[in-house]
Amino acid sequence: MQLSPAFITSMETFFRQANYSPADLQAFLSSFDAAPQSGLRVNRLKTGALAARARIKLEDCWRQEGLDPDGFKLRPVPWCSDGCFYQPGTRPSLTLAHKLGLFYIQEPSAMLPASLLQVQPGQLILDLCAAPGGKSLRLAADLRHRGCLVANEINDRRARVLLRNLEQQGVRNCIVSNASPEQLAGLWPERFDKVLVDAPCSGEGMFRRDHKAAAAWEAYGSASVKPLQRSILDCAVRLLKPGGELLYSTCTFNPDENERQIAALLLRHPELRLLPAEKRLPETCCLSPGARLPDLEADTSHCVRIWPGASGGDGHFAALLEKAPRQAYSALQTSAGAALTKPPLSLSLCQAVLAVAGPLLKPQAQRLLQSQLSKNGRLTGTHLHLWPPVLPLPDALHLLKTGLYLGDIRLLGEKSRSQDRAKHRNQTAVYSFKPSHSLLMALPRTYFAQALDWPADDPRIVTVLGGGSVPLSEAERFKLRQGVQTAYIPVFAAGYPLTWLQPGRGAYAKNLFPPGWRG
Repeated sequence: MQLSPAFITSMETFFRQANYSPADLQAFLSSFDAAPQSGLRVNRLKTGALAARARIKLEDCWRQEGLDPDGFKLRPVPWCSDGCFYQPGTRPSLTLAHKLGLFYIQEPSAMLPASLLQVQPGQLILDLCAAPGGKSLRLAADLRHRGCLVANEINDRRARVLLRNLEQQGVRNCIVSNASPEQLAGLWPERFDKVLVDAPCSGEGMFRRDHKAAAAWEAYGSASVKPLQRSILDCAVRLLKPGGELLYSTCTFNPDENERQIAALLLRHPELRLLPAEKRLPETCCLSPGARLPDLEADTSHCVRIWPGASGGDGHFAALLEKAPRQAYSALQTSAGAALTKPPLSLSLCQAVLAVAGPLLKPQAQRLLQSQLSKNGRLTGTHLHLWPPVLPLPDALHLLKTGLYLGDIRLLGEKSRSQDRAKHRNQTAVYSFKPSHSLLMALPRTYFAQALDWPADDPRIVTVLGGGSVPLSEAERFKLRQGVQTAYIPVFAAGYPLTWLQPGRGAYAKNLFPPGWRG
């Protein structure tokens, strides 16, 4: 591709200052003429805990669709245990497996930051610049539905893309916020075990894939993003617990946004120290150490880079930092944040929810729902959620997702407990419940009292994805009549959740596949 002379000059200066060889520079510039590699990351929340097993199940799903998985020529991404390169020119995004949330399409280099952070179940994690969601999805998979992930995106439109990706992949224990880093730092100081900052950058690693990125670089360069990166990093430090870890990453090569940004951060925040990120992954991962630049006052050699070319990725930079324990420095003098404003569900409302939602579930799942509702159930208007109990969620914060969205519950009216209203004035509230698509995508088949199970080649799947009403066979209608009578029936395709159907009196059922997901 035709590179900007200004970009070439800036890279020549960088390589000379870092004592890289002319051959290294030539290999780097030549990599822009190669076709970019494509990757996908298997969703362990749906396909199993082991990446190897997940790949087998993913390939089985493709075979059920009549596709040859060998045609995608999957090969492992060295720095991501559940990541794969796939053959350029193929389109796994068009498969049913992708629409069911079994994997996420992601540029291979972008899989590095979440791999380095090494999240553990039960931790409280913040992805501060999360859209479109690839890194958040890996963090959520590492949590395994335990602990909580806060995925934040300041741009409203991108935040909604983030929300869809998290719900499609069945993430339960997640908050999606649409806020500035400054606002979060004021609400949740020193709350998070680990914080990921995949910062806005000049995007030099995206030049091969997106020519608009190259044009934007020529117009603005990196000067416009460096102050923003600095501000976001300072907020991230405020949000991080003492003893917690901060991962900073970009998809650019410019040392001003990478090593120099980290060196300046270490000078501003002596409570931070740079960890050897290269030791988090095997030596076979093609990671290069951070550049040693003569003007830096801090050693940044423990930062890591992925260079385009031999690695197979577009390029990435990452730095892993640790915040000292509180006794080692003067802690921030900040409030603990606003109190939780939504009251828990009353006992009568919990019982009403169980009465209308319980029949959808098997007895064991009903008991689990009852336990969770009494502790974490919250109602916002008609929307019923299981809120994560780990953070205060004030009304001032714009939230798109607060834990697991169960569905809509509405009061229909009052029903007398006796036919004789004159003698018995006691009345019970009558509610209706419409389950959410989020609930379906987050639960396995074994939780539901009854469901329709379709093979992957059932032609009605295409109808569902397009939003059309679905014909039910006589055998299916008979099965539904014999089972627990509910207004909504979950449908599973190849064993994975697809949609809710609302059966009618005739042969067709109303399809509740979300309008924004259709096509």
